[in-house]
Amino acid sequence: MLTKTSKQGLSLVLMALCLQLIPIAVQAAEPGSATGQTSPANTDSGPLSLEDALNRVEREHPGLVSLRQEQALLAIRAQFAGTGPNPALSFLAEDFAGSAAFTDDRFTQFTLELSQALPLSDRLERSRQLAKVNQQLAYWEYRLKRQELGAMVYSAYARLWQLQNQHRLATEILRTSTEIAELLAKGVNAGKLAPTVQIQAELEREGARSELARLELEQQRLSRELALLWSGSESRLQVLAPPPGLPDLESLRLQLSQHPRLARWQSEQIQRDATLYQAQAQATPDLNLSGGLRYHPPFDWGAVLLLELPLAMNSSHQAAIAEAQLRRQTWESEREREAKQLWAQFQQLSQELTAHQHLIDGIRRQTTLAAELEQAAQKAFKAGKVPAQDVLLAYRASIQLRRQLLAAEGEQLFVQTELLSLSPIVYPADPQLEGSE
Repeated sequence: MLTKTSKQGLSLVLMALCLQLIPIAVQAAEPGSATGQTSPANTDSGPLSLEDALNRVEREHPGLVSLRQEQALLAIRAQFAGTGPNPALSFLAEDFAGSAAFTDDRFTQFTLELSQALPLSDRLERSRQLAKVNQQLAYWEYRLKRQELGAMVYSAYARLWQLQNQHRLATEILRTSTEIAELLAKGVNAGKLAPTVQIQAELEREGARSELARLELEQQRLSRELALLWSGSESRLQVLAPPPGLPDLESLRLQLSQHPRLARWQSEQIQRDATLYQAQAQATPDLNLSGGLRYHPPFDWGAVLLLELPLAMNSSHQAAIAEAQLRRQTWESEREREAKQLWAQFQQLSQELTAHQHLIDGIRRQTTLAAELEQAAQKAFKAGKVPAQDVLLAYRASIQLRRQLLAAEGEQLFVQTELLSLSPIVYPADPQLEGSE
C-alpha cells in the first residue's frame, strides 16, 4: 500500500517525465527536424523568368563550373610561368679509395662546385606571355560555353512560352466545344436535331480534352528538359513573360562581330604567335656555367671554372616550330570561314523571318473571317435558318485556323530566338573572370 506521501512523490515524478517528453514530441512533429521526417522540397512547379533560368544555368551547370575551375588553375600556373632554372650544388670526391689511397702517392681530391644554366633566348618571357594568353583563351572558351547554353535556354524558354499559348487556346477550345455541345443537345432533346449531331459535338469536345491532356504532358517534358540545364528536377515550370523582343536586323547584323565565336580570334592570334615564339626560343640551347673549389690534401687547393654550350645540331624542337608556323598561317582563313558561317546563318534566318511574317499575316486575315463566320453560323442556327452541320463546320474551320496561326507564330518565335543567339547573350550576373581584360 502506498502512503499519501509516496503517492505525491510518484505524481511529481510522472509530471516531470511528461514535461520532458513534451519538447521531444514537438520536435518530432516539426518537419525537417532531426527526429521527425524531412519534408521534401517542392520542385514540381513554379514560375520562371528568363533571368532566373540564365542565373541558375550560370551558377549550377556542371560545364560552366568546370570551366571556372580551369580558369582558376590557369591563373595559378600563370603566377609561376617563366621561372628560371634553379642552380645546382655538387660535391665530387676523386681517388679517395683504391690501391694508392693509403700511400704517399695518393691523388685524392675534392671539388665543391656551383652550376647554373643561363638561357640565351627570351624563352622565360615567352613562357610568361603564353601563360597569360592561355588565360584569355580559357575565358573565351567559357564565354562560348555560356553563349551555347544561353541559346539553349532561349530556345527552351520560347518553346515553353509557345506551349503555354497552345494550352490557353486548348482550354478556350474545350470551353467553346462544351458550349456548342450543350446547344446542340437542347435541339436533340427537343426533337429538332438528329442524335448523330450531338455525338459529333461530343467527339469534338473529347478531342479538345485529349489535346489539352497532351499539351500538359508536353509541358512537363519541356520543363524537365529546361531544368536539366541546371541539374534540376522541375516537372512543371511556368514562364512569366515572352522571350526578349528582336531588335532591328541592322543592329543585329552589327553585333555579329561581338559574337564570342569571332571575338575570341584576336586572343587566338596572340596565342598562336606566342606559341611560335616560345617554340623558337626553346630551340636555342642554354649556356651552362659552373665554378667552385678543388682541394688536394694536405694543403693544395685551386679554383675550377667550366663553361658549356650545347651544339644545336639536331634540335628536337623543329617539329613544334613547324606546327606553330602552320597554325599561324591558317589563322586568317579559319577566322574568315567562321565569320562566313555566322553571316550565312544570319541571312538565312532573316529570310525565314520575313517569310514567316507574310504567312502569319495571311493566316491572321483568314482567322478573322473564320471567327466572323462562326459567330454568324451560331446566330443563324439559333434563328433556325441553318442546320447544325453549318455550326460544326464553321467551328472546325475556326479552330483549325487558330491552331495554324498559333503554330506559325511559334515558328516565327523560334526563328527570332535563333537570331537573338547570334548576338552576345547577356546574363543577369556576368562574372568578370581573370583574363577578360
